[in-house]
Amino acid sequence: GVIKGRLRRLLPPLWAFAAVLLPLMLYAGWNPARDPDLGGVRGLPKLLEYVVPVGAPPYPASLGSDSGLLDVTWPDDAAGPLWYLRAYLWFVLASPLLLRAFRRAPWPTLLAPLALTAVVGTGFVTIPGETGDAVTDFAVYGGCWILGFAHHEGMLRRIPRYAAVSCAVLVMAFGLWWASGHLGPEGWDLNDIPLAQATWSFGVVVILLQYSPSWRELPP
Repeated sequence: GVIKGRLRRLLPPLWAFAAVLLPLMLYAGWNPARDPDLGGVRGLPKLLEYVVPVGAPPYPASLGSDSGLLDVTWPDDAAGPLWYLRAYLWFVLASPLLLRAFRRAPWPTLLAPLALTAVVGTGFVTIPGETGDAVTDFAVYGGCWILGFAHHEGMLRRIPRYAAVSCAVLVMAFGLWWASGHLGPEGWDLNDIPLAQATWSFGVVVILLQYSPSWRELPP
């Protein structure tokens, strides 16, 4: 029931968005069958990811001209963030298995995504293509997702706040240290540095969950 509810909140908005975006891109001149990044005709089934985002929905890198009303990169601005829906879908589908694993072995399950990020997000092991992107995103944000289980199951409440916050700060500091030696084209943009993104995000979420207020009503 929970998974069905999450899918009902996820998929209809995507369908509505796709019903607007896809015709606009086609009208602007995108021909998916001739898009080399999509793989030509054989890549057309990837358009179904606008129906069920098992992968990141495809889009052209640029459309239009520099003299147009919109910047030529507008498809990336519009469809680029849809990778998040892919990650969210896989987290939702994997949640029953992840929760079962967490209840049997809390700490290994909680820390496993960080360990996986250290493997697939640092170049130690490279998984090519869309599969690699999906696995890396799952690893990077998996720790934050499983922290939700830890919060719900009361695990975080059993850890002294000073200890949890101190460890979170150390994890975040490690993330910044790692980022300092692996800066990408955009400098300190952690989106380009998976291990730094994973550890920084993990630490931030731990602190937020430690201090998360319980409001019956929003403050004035």
